[in-house]
Amino acid sequence: MPINDPIAFDTRGQADPLPSFNFIAYVRALPVPFSKISSIEQVVETQTLQEGGENRYVRSLRAPNTKENLLVMEHGVLSGDLLFDAVWGAATSQLFKVGNAISCIFIIVKGNDQKIRRMYAVYDLVVKKWSISELDASRSNLLIEKLELSYQRIDRTLPVGLAAQALGI
Repeated sequence: MPINDPIAFDTRGQADPLPSFNFIAYVRALPVPFSKISSIEQVVETQTLQEGGENRYVRSLRAPNTKENLLVMEHGVLSGDLLFDAVWGAATSQLFKVGNAISCIFIIVKGNDQKIRRMYAVYDLVVKKWSISELDASRSNLLIEKLELSYQRIDRTLPVGLAAQALGI
């Protein structure tokens, strides 16, 4: 009997793995294509506590974070129409200027059917580092721009329409 869940199952009622290559980031409602986004994670630091009495067990307690969360975003530098380069370059260089605060970045992941399947909202970011790949005349590598952003938290969500549909609302 096929399952009619449009989020996790295909037309045969089987789970369809979500590809990790079909995504786009939105910063201040501006779609910004990146070729790679890494360090999308939530981490909590803990400390162990050995209790007195029966010493067979230890407890893990949440500890204050001592490391910052970093989101790393990379994309190839575009070269094409000079007007496009001027407008796009000016917009993104101001947006991702080192030291700038960004309230939220949405990362949207699409399924094989091109429908939005997951959204990740990254909050309270600060652009920490901007760099380009090594310039080397002896190789034919692409020029890659890399951004490192510190952030406070990441929320993993379903798009509103899919969440409502899954819950039958």
